[in-house]
Amino acid sequence: MVARGKPAPDLFLYAAQRLETAPEYCLVVEDSPAGIDAAGAAGMTAIGFCGGSHCGPDHGARLQDRGAALVIADMRELATALAKLG
Repeated sequence: MVARGKPAPDLFLYAAQRLETAPEYCLVVEDSPAGIDAAGAAGMTAIGFCGGSHCGPDHGARLQDRGAALVIADMRELATALAKLG
């Protein structure tokens, strides 16, 4: 559906276009450093997710280092994270 995959922003920009929403109004929840990079390149806010079984103990810090606005380890934390972002 897009020419380039992550870390290029193409996929996220395509999704925003399909939703008829400006990228700056989009939020991405991502568990990969490349996805965090792609969200940033698209001009979107990213929340890092480090709760997957493939995530090691330093995974959340890596996502934050790449530009995640916040990092959560459980999807039940998402509502609280959204409230923090305003």
